[in-house]
Amino acid sequence: MIDFMTVVFRSFGIVALVLSLGACRGAKFESGSMEPTIHQGDVVTINHTAYLNSDPQRWDVAAYEDEDTHGNSWCHRIVGMPGETIDLRDGFVIIDSVKLEYPAKIGKVRYSALPAGTPTKIHLPYLIPKDCYFVLGDNTSDAIDSRYLGAIKRSDIRGRIEGK
Repeated sequence: MIDFMTVVFRSFGIVALVLSLGACRGAKFESGSMEPTIHQGDVVTINHTAYLNSDPQRWDVAAYEDEDTHGNSWCHRIVGMPGETIDLRDGFVIIDSVKLEYPAKIGKVRYSALPAGTPTKIHLPYLIPKDCYFVLGDNTSDAIDSRYLGAIKRSDIRGRIEGK
């Protein structure tokens, strides 16, 4: 005879398994905007529960949607946090007038500002609004990111890219 606690623990295990199966999903990356980190055609894993109990962190690659993406999911690297002033100069990210050191995990990526006269919703330096993040593609010459669209709302972030 199975006791009550055994049934509860087994049921919890089944529920946890079902939830975890929906938490991470694969998606084919159709853009060159994150090269060399993610190549066009790579299949990436999106962890849809990564930000349920924590906020996105600088250097995470986040999947997001918003009114400008027309129902498509995009993924770019988070480089600017809510309330910071960001600028891009000489291949570096400048936050609140301090040049950021790039972490080893992003290799030799260098972020650049847009050429003068490029149509954009923002101008650098840019104050990132509350509850928003500034995202950049690792291949800034081929990325439609926050330089064009402005900051991404926290509520539009769908998950974190965990791998390919």
